[in-house]
Amino acid sequence: MFAGKLDYPRYRFVDRFMIRLIMFMTNGPTDPKAVIEFTDWQQVEAFGLKFCALP
Repeated sequence: MFAGKLDYPRYRFVDRFMIRLIMFMTNGPTDPKAVIEFTDWQQVEAFGLKFCALP
């Protein structure tokens, strides 16, 4: 599982509200104007290389 992008401005009101509530409860970012990329692309690439090397 990989983290993704948090793009509050693109979410509908109810979705934004629920995500902000979850983030508040977990001490995450809650700025409704924030766009944050959490994906670690090096990890994604390493996973892809490992996956492709499987028999």
